[in-house]
Amino acid sequence: MCFTEIKATGFCLNCEKDLPKRRKKYCSDKCRDEFYENHIWTLFRMRIIKKRGRKCEDCGFQEGTNSDYYSELHVHHLKRIIDNGELCNPENVVVVCSKCHGIRHRKVKDNQPSNQ
Repeated sequence: MCFTEIKATGFCLNCEKDLPKRRKKYCSDKCRDEFYENHIWTLFRMRIIKKRGRKCEDCGFQEGTNSDYYSELHVHHLKRIIDNGELCNPENVVVVCSKCHGIRHRKVKDNQPSNQ
């Protein structure tokens, strides 16, 4: 089971405490780190990366090639959890390299769609 039913609720996604002001998903950095080290998220992430061919879906970078910048592949949510996106829904994620992940987040900050 994954946390597909978890949506932005005003409570920490990890410990379910009330969120402090200025926090959107986790009450602390510690809770955020614990959440993403969770066994269920880790398994989901590994399966998605393997199923999609261990490459960036934006630029085609393949895991394991020589490049320090693209140190690992990331699983990026197309619809943010805070915007009612599902955490472990394969249709709500894309596999991207570090560089493309940063580009997607900059687009979100600039109020552009994150799915190119």
